[in-house]
Formats: sequence, structure tokens, C-alpha cells
Amino acid sequence: MWPLTRDAARLTYARSAAGVLPLGSGALAGSAFAVDRGALAQALGFAAISANSMDAVSDRDFVADFLYAGAMIGVHLSRLAEQLLLFSSAEFGYVVVDDAFSTGSSLMPQKKNADPLELARGKTGRLLGNLQALLVVLKGLPSTYDKDLQEDKEPAFDTFDTLQLVMPVLAGLVRSLEVRPQVMAARLLPGLLATDMADELVRRGVPFRAAHGLVGALVKRAEALGVALTDVSLDERFKISEHFTEQLWAALGFEHSLQRRAQTGGTARAALEAQLLAARAAISA
Repeated sequence: MWPLTRDAARLTYARSAAGVLPLGSGALAGSAFAVDRGALAQALGFAAISANSMDAVSDRDFVADFLYAGAMIGVHLSRLAEQLLLFSSAEFGYVVVDDAFSTGSSLMPQKKNADPLELARGKTGRLLGNLQALLVVLKGLPSTYDKDLQEDKEPAFDTFDTLQLVMPVLAGLVRSLEVRPQVMAARLLPGLLATDMADELVRRGVPFRAAHGLVGALVKRAEALGVALTDVSLDERFKISEHFTEQLWAALGFEHSLQRRAQTGGTARAALEAQLLAARAAISA
């Protein structure tokens, strides 16, 4: 969600960058006729007029701005696609992609392919390539118009068409996802609380570097004993440090861990509710 809000801001900037009227610049030195460029800009819906004629006819920054915005959208959607591909795999099973956005395997009857996710990830290469293609064209040009600049059209149109194809499909896929919180909860392994152990030691006056080392030693001992981190006996814990008391153990837990992270942007329930409100406001803006 938040990467896409930054993408929207980049698109807004790219649109404003395109709102500068070059008309009246001539081939490079301006027009010999008394053209009212301000009136032309107003009539054509431009927000401003170009300040220099030579710069105006060679300026393709606004195209590069759009292609950069498109490339970043692609990067963010590709990362989302990869995340969902992992989370929908048999190894994770956190989400299920709806059949409407899946195809069957040509060989394996049990396999379901989330094709839109793989295609969105792949098409990001086009978006990155379009940006690179324009930048390579621009890098060696003098500050007037050259025919090389005709090469701005194809990457711009292709990026627009690609985004128009990918974004609605991914939006539909995300809307139809089945999320499985019970599977996620089952994957909450005790070892994930190691950082919370170190935090609890810090709250009891142990410097973090020392706390980090003590918990690391405890993790190593748990692995040697073949038990979960939270199942190491009191006697074994005391061999490493007397700080590993029953009181410290009682302070551990996933719900407790989440609720401690209550600052802005954290994972406590109140912090997440605030983020959801902000996200809904950003979507409806």
C-alpha cells in the first residue's frame, strides 16, 4: 500500500512536469511572430510555458519522469507478486489465489499456477528497460532537437500499455485473495522471540550487546539440546546467565511482543488500526 502511495506522488509530479508548453519555441530559437504563449498555454490546458526555446525542444525529462514512475510501480508490483507467490506456495500456505486468477498445470494435476503474479513480475523487466532505453538516447544529445528524440514514443507508450494491463489484474487478484490467519499463527515458532528475550534483558539493566550475546548462546544451547528456545530448562538457562529467570520467561509471548510495538508504524493493534485508517484515506483521496 505505502509504496503505491509514493508511486502515485511520482505520477502526479510527472504529470505536472508535462504541463509546460513548448509551443512557440520554433525549431530552436523561438518564433519570429508575436505569439501570445501565455494565451496558448491557457487555451491548451498547460500550467506554464517553457523558459528557454533550445531547452524546450530537447526536453524529454517529463517522459523520463513518467518512465521512472512506471518502473518503480513495476518494481513494487513485482515485489508484491513475489511475496504472494511465496505465501501461496505449499511451503507457506498463508494465502490462496482465487481460481479465476489461476491456471492448471499441463502436467501435474494437483498444481495451480498463479499466472498473473508471474507475468506481473516478468513484465517489470519491460518497464525497467523502457526507462533505460530513453536515458541511453538522452545521454549524448546536444541541447537542441535531434531525430533521436523520436525514440521517446515507443517506451512511453509501452510503459503506459503495460501498466494498464498489469494493474487491474493484480487489483482483482488481491481483492479475491483468501487469507489464512490460522496457518500464519501455526508458523509462529518460539525462536522468533529471541529478540524479545534480548529486549527483556535490556529492560532488566543488561546492555544490549551483552543481552544479544547471552540470547545467542541460549539459541545455540537449544539447538544442541534439540528443543525449542522457550523449552530450555531453568537449569540449562542458568548455566548461561542467571538473568534467564522464570519471570523473564513469563514476559515472553507473541501477543505481548506485538503490543509492545505500539509506536507510529508499529505492529500493535492500535498502531495497525491507525495505519489502516490512513491507508483508506489515501485510497479515497
